[in-house]
Parts: sequence; structure tokens; C-alpha cells
Amino acid sequence: MAGQTLDGQGQDAPLLVAEFDPKLRFYLFLQASLLLCLTVVGLVVLPLTLAAAWWWAQHYYRTIRCHVTSRRLYFQHGILFQRESAVPLDKIQDMALAKGPVLNMLGLTSLRVETAGGSGQMGGVGGVKLLGLRDAKAFQEKVLRLRDAGEKISSPPPPPSAQTDTVQVLLEIRDSLRRIEGKLGPAP
Repeated sequence: MAGQTLDGQGQDAPLLVAEFDPKLRFYLFLQASLLLCLTVVGLVVLPLTLAAAWWWAQHYYRTIRCHVTSRRLYFQHGILFQRESAVPLDKIQDMALAKGPVLNMLGLTSLRVETAGGSGQMGGVGGVKLLGLRDAKAFQEKVLRLRDAGEKISSPPPPPSAQTDTVQVLLEIRDSLRRIEGKLGPAP
């Protein structure tokens, strides 16, 4: 996997690889246990439910991958249904850090990557939620720096001829306004 993007093309090497805190496994276990215990069947077979939740949390944690290239943030996760997301850095609008009571208790943070024009709904391009990142604040700052560096590279200043054209248009507008003012007379 080293040196390759999640899509296997290997054209754009990772500049930043995210690490996920092992405590995330316990958080996932708690989440799955609660969900399974809310069902009648889950309560009846509680030991089996807890064992299934522990198995799921362990295996799901091993599937989580995230890295950033010069152009995109890649995120992959899932056991039966694998999901891969590739968010262009120039589409990232915000990266919000969030903690809740359980996350605080475990020392975990959630980082929500919000994108331009995203709907936030399933199937939409709303963004990515990275749960349990190690040093999420530093990861957030590095991604935003990479995004900002890419914006500087991708939008060079206009060529001198375009600047000259702009100045010429502005001069014509100024002259037109002076002619209009001359026909209207002095201001009251």
C-alpha cells in the first residue's frame, strides 16, 4: 500500500498518512453493543451480542485507512461493504473537530471534513468523518496547509496582457462615467 493511492493507481504518493488511535476499537465496540442491545434479540443473547460487537469493532478498526496526496484526501473503511472516498483538497471548505462525552472519556476526537457543494447525505459528496485520529488537530492543520499550498500553485496570477486589458477596461469605464456626469451637470 505504501506509495499507492487507495484506488491502486499509485500515481500520486501520500504526503500525509493518518494514524488512528487503538482506543477507537473500544469506542466502536461500545457503539455496536449499544445498538445491538437496543434490539430485543440483542438483550436475550447478551453474551453473544457483546462477542459479535467486539469482533466487529476489531475487524472494522483494521479496515480504516486515510492518507493525503498533493491533490486529494483518501478515506477507506468497511468490512462487508467497503467504502472509499476521495475528496479533492481544493473542495475542502472546513475541517471541524468535535468531541462528545464518550469521546472525551476515551480521549478521542472526531474530524469532519466538509466539502464545497456537498449535500451531506448518503450518496452525496457531503464530506468525510474521521473518528479517532491520533493528533487530529495537527492532521487538520497539515491538510489545510496542503490545501492552501495547492490553491497558490493552481491559481497563478493573470498574465501581463490580461492585467493590461483589465486596466484598459477600467479606464474606459472611468471615461464613460465622466461623460455621464458632464451631461447631468453639477451635483446638488
